[in-house]
Amino acid sequence: MRNQYIEYDFRSNLNITFNTIYLNASLRERISEHLAFSSTTNATATTANLNLRNNIIVNTSTTAGTGLTAAYRSSSTTLTNYGASNSNDFYAGTPGSNLIFTTEQTPTRPLQHTRHDYISDATRERRYSCRWYNRRL
Repeated sequence: MRNQYIEYDFRSNLNITFNTIYLNASLRERISEHLAFSSTTNATATTANLNLRNNIIVNTSTTAGTGLTAAYRSSSTTLTNYGASNSNDFYAGTPGSNLIFTTEQTPTRPLQHTRHDYISDATRERRYSCRWYNRRL
């Protein structure tokens, strides 16, 4: 069972720019994965491309048992349909066996070294606050 925010299956081109995704769930149910963004590779590389630019994707959810928490998850290690990525901030907690940046790599290997498009992407935690909500009248 999955708890995910965005899932993309590469049937057409998709541009995701200037978004903030923040997940912080603590579920004890049988949820095996908390995914902020998930993509399934299409066998035909020219069918569709995913372009991720200027996004903040944070997933600090906790899972029960051997569950998985990821900021970005890809179904493939080849990134066949991954068109471009630039100036994104992906964070899924301190890397470990179940807190990972993406499942296309080992938790300790930065994605910047996996693909040149990630050269200005980062992995760091952001602090969120709502100024309007925190105002006192």
